Amino acid sequence: MTINWGELSSIISVLAVVFFAGAWWQSSKHNAKTIETITTSFDNSIKTLENNFQLKIENMKDSFNLTIQGLKNIIEQNSKNTSEQIKNLAMKQDKHNNVIERTFKIESDVEVIKEQIKVENHRIGDLEEVIK
Repeated sequence: MTINWGELSSIISVLAVVFFAGAWWQSSKHNAKTIETITTSFDNSIKTLENNFQLKIENMKDSFNLTIQGLKNIIEQNSKNTSEQIKNLAMKQDKHNNVIERTFKIESDVEVIKEQIKVENHRIGDLEEVIK
């Protein structure tokens, strides 16, 4: 049997093409699986990030609301304290005004009494002269 090198070369070429086509087909199947795995992993990562951001936003919102409520409580308490302080000051002012009014009345009464004492002293002086 003689070897036909032309046919053998063609057969080897066809076998090589089939081999490389099979390798390419296997590689493309593997690449498709890899791309699918990467896509799924990427989608899962995006979903995880979205969930984490949503949780962080909710936590920040809750923290903000707690801070605002705390500030409202402080303002309300300070408002109550300020109202009490104003009431106390008003009472002290009323007492002070009452003292001023009484002092003014006393000073007026003292002036009248001084005048009466002067008149009485003149009478006593007149009586002493009459007695002498």
